[in-house]
Amino acid sequence: MKTYQFFVDLLITWLAVYGSMLSLYFITGWTVEKIVVGHPELKIQKGKDVRREDELVDIRQSVIALLSVSFMIALGYTLYRYGFTLFKPQHYSWWQMLIIYPLYWVLSLIIYDTWFYWVHRLLHVQPLFKYVHAWHHRKSLRTISVWSNNSDSVWDNLILQMYWFYAFILLPFPPIVIFAHKLYDHITGLLGHSGYEISGSLPLKYKFIVAVVHHDQHHSGVKYNFATHFTWWDRLIGTLHPEYDKQNESFKR
Repeated sequence: MKTYQFFVDLLITWLAVYGSMLSLYFITGWTVEKIVVGHPELKIQKGKDVRREDELVDIRQSVIALLSVSFMIALGYTLYRYGFTLFKPQHYSWWQMLIIYPLYWVLSLIIYDTWFYWVHRLLHVQPLFKYVHAWHHRKSLRTISVWSNNSDSVWDNLILQMYWFYAFILLPFPPIVIFAHKLYDHITGLLGHSGYEISGSLPLKYKFIVAVVHHDQHHSGVKYNFATHFTWWDRLIGTLHPEYDKQNESFKR
């Protein structure tokens, strides 16, 4: 491996991933703000508004924090490209891709949700909470906005978002599957911090899919709702907010 070329490729990939994530952060944020203006009935915490100055703090922190998330993605992908992977890359025909890629995508969601649940719970244990995760739960974030999704400390991201590094080198998923999963995770994470129940009807029909209410309750009561995609682990371990199902069903959409 040519060390110089590796770092050049890493830097280019890092900038590309960071630029993409930052653009998506602002595009999604502005879009959500425009949508929710006309739907006050979907606001979860009635009568509680986020101050604009707090949102600006979140935006500044997110611009910094996304550097660490995008770096882990870029590092994992660059190592994959240079052959540092547990599984040899497979080549599929187009019809095999239509079957295998969606299955890999769902499997990645399940694995990441498991990772997120347990690591997230660990970050709520002292002293990790105080020194790593507390920023994301500071007092002003009990009422969250779409801009607070990526408002984390760098150490928080390096621990909780490490999955994206491991996925490229330890799991048999093609890179496009991991990128597609991260795209989904990035958008749903922003929606999950919006403060408005805009997740659509799927969480009503399929109780194992989290609604926006799920993470909103996590911020208003930090001992509940630790998962990110599904409610399985919270239901199984007993950390699902006791009012989650009732509040989820109260929003008719």
